[in-house]
Amino acid sequence: MPPEGLVAAQSRLWAIVCPEAWRRPLAMLAAAWLALIALFLGDWHAMAAQWWDTSTYNHVLLVPAILAWLVALRRHELARLIPEGW
Repeated sequence: MPPEGLVAAQSRLWAIVCPEAWRRPLAMLAAAWLALIALFLGDWHAMAAQWWDTSTYNHVLLVPAILAWLVALRRHELARLIPEGW
């Protein structure tokens, strides 16, 4: 497949996966998360070490998987929403 066809296929896939109304808000959210992680990398490392090493906090490692599962359950309803500021 030529590179142009690959790019077109990827853009079609992205259009299916992420509706137009969600692209800019998700990009802004991702940028904000990346900035926060970059600014507080040492703190993130300390928190992750505590979550990994202390049995009291090990359950925190399940939170991202649970969030992904909950979003996957409601993905069709979420896709119909139009994000807006409030």
